[in-house]
Amino acid sequence: MAVHILSSHTHPRLASPVDHQCYAGRHGYGYLFDVTPYPVASPYDQKLHAILRALDGMPDDDVLVWIDDDAYFMQLDRPLDEWFPAGVLAGRRWTPRSRTSARGGTSPCTGTSASSTATRSASCTRSTGSGSSTG
Repeated sequence: MAVHILSSHTHPRLASPVDHQCYAGRHGYGYLFDVTPYPVASPYDQKLHAILRALDGMPDDDVLVWIDDDAYFMQLDRPLDEWFPAGVLAGRRWTPRSRTSARGGTSPCTGTSASSTATRSASCTRSTGSGSSTG
């Protein structure tokens, strides 16, 4: 099982991909930055296409974490494990019980826009074993 961080923008204009790559390398995560200009109706749909494309080529037990292209990892020493419920990055299946997490914010699968919690803006779509996905 591997953890991959994904971000995307068709016209990168910020230094955030460098931050993302440094963070991923420091913790042994893969990093993908998708610049493919998908034919989308809305710029927000770019994210969905990038996620689907990345998931298509990943083993079922890998974990994909989304971070917006304008968000930065502010605490480079803190691993993603600290932002997710116990076991999620260890490959255990996680299904949110409600739209509110135990930490009191929005569910990791619904995402947030604050840069300090951008790592929780996850694509919680991978599980282990069965090859099925959760949404």
